[in-house]
Order: sequence, then C-alpha cells, then structure tokens
Amino acid sequence: MTLRAMRESLALTQEQAASKTGLSQPAISALELGRVPNPGIETVAKLATAYGAPVDVVIDALRETVAEAAA
Repeated sequence: MTLRAMRESLALTQEQAASKTGLSQPAISALELGRVPNPGIETVAKLATAYGAPVDVVIDALRETVAEAAA
C-alpha cells in the first residue's frame, strides 16, 4: 500500500492530512509522489499518528511509494 492509498483509505484529502499531521499540503504531496525518499522519523511518526497506523506500516508505505515513483 502506498502512502496515498493509506490517506485515501481514510477518506482524507491532502489538506486534511496536512492538518492532522502538522505538515504542509505540499509536503504531503511530495511524500506521496516519492520525492522524499528518506523522511525524518518525526515526519514518519506524525503520519503514523494521523493515519492510526504503526510506524513500520508507514515506513513500508513510504518505501512502496518511492519504488513506484522510481519505476
């Protein structure tokens, strides 16, 4: 599952995800497009909290997102 799929499974817009995480909407977009291959643990923790998912699940989603972007 990609990071975008995680967000969409919660029926959140990028703007809503930004609000829940404290990140900006452009940051959410960049993460979902795989433009941030190694986000900091603080960012990962914010995403995990906002999406109600364990950190390792968010990390796997980020890896899948980056892999898809590179393909």
